[in-house]
Amino acid sequence: YDPINLPLRTHEEWIADAIHVEECLVQSQAEYKRRSKVTGVSGLPLLAQVSSLRFPTCNPHDFMHLLENIIPMLVDLWTRNYKDLNAGCEEYLWDEPGNKTVFNAIGEACASSGNTIPSFFGRRVPNLSTQRGEFTAEGWIIFATMLSPAVLHNRFQKRDYYVHFMEFICLVNLCLQFGLDHSDVNEIERGFARWVTEFER
Repeated sequence: YDPINLPLRTHEEWIADAIHVEECLVQSQAEYKRRSKVTGVSGLPLLAQVSSLRFPTCNPHDFMHLLENIIPMLVDLWTRNYKDLNAGCEEYLWDEPGNKTVFNAIGEACASSGNTIPSFFGRRVPNLSTQRGEFTAEGWIIFATMLSPAVLHNRFQKRDYYVHFMEFICLVNLCLQFGLDHSDVNEIERGFARWVTEFER
């Protein structure tokens, strides 16, 4: 697909996908999960009975949850914990196999940063390497927008990966502005399309 011109699912297509997912729920949990993953729909909501609502446009994506998934996925990728990843060019990794020196240093820097960052900016960020389960959406966004520019600097084997992630963070910060004009929206759309295209390369 062209990332600037993605096909939009119609209301009718969305409802058909939801019904298709629900049809197998009783027979096979595995098939339900597979269909749900393929369609991005977990079933037909009760609100589908309200004729004035048009899915999926009536409920836009939740920005926080998108970030709560993307940032941990990237950390998993950089630490060899991303599932179903084929071996390839691995210059994006923080450490050599079996070594967690860089990952541990990043985690310690995250945890100790709470001593100098006022609580006004958000909760303390846990140690990324030892307290991963304590991260919340707020912790991930603070890590990404406030800490990662410093703690990830010179941590990748190839600088291009740091620059690529910082481009993502610039786009996230643009999204978090209190006001957006048309040029900001255009930059967000085109910027994320460029970022994803580069990521998939």
